[in-house]
Amino acid sequence: MKVRLEWYEAVTAAEVGIRRELNARRKGSPDSVYKDDTASWGTHAEAAGAEMAVAKALGLYWDGSVNVGRREDIPGTSLDVRWNQHPGRTSCKVKPRDTGIILAVRGNSPDYELLGWIRADEAKRAEWLAPPRLDYPPIWLVPQSSLSQDFGDLARQLRNLASQAELGLGQLQGSRQ
Repeated sequence: MKVRLEWYEAVTAAEVGIRRELNARRKGSPDSVYKDDTASWGTHAEAAGAEMAVAKALGLYWDGSVNVGRREDIPGTSLDVRWNQHPGRTSCKVKPRDTGIILAVRGNSPDYELLGWIRADEAKRAEWLAPPRLDYPPIWLVPQSSLSQDFGDLARQLRNLASQAELGLGQLQGSRQ
């Protein structure tokens, strides 16, 4: 699914990316993608743009948050957006601590493409485990052919989760089951 951000959406996402980069530098956090200080600016801006594109495509609210710790990328959902920095890569990267839904995106602002999604627990299969890398935790690379393309169903599920979170029903429903 292709998504184009309007100019004002692209500007907002870029500003969020810059704030995230500046916050990481203020805290002295090492960048997880680059070891230099120049490329991480663009990486944060593009990743924020990918989050906004996903929210726009699925009809969800994106708050553009900065410095909120480890939580989902779209508030009130279990969704993590993974922007592929390499244009030819169509796999979805899943990390050991991932527990929700992972959605792979590629492209550059203002044009993004949603590649597909998978539940993290379904992604952690032996055949998708990437070769180990020194000093990095294991990751799984799920091929695009194994990702769901049913974005309509995903949007309905996530809007329902977001509505429940807004109303404070998530814990209540969980306790009834």
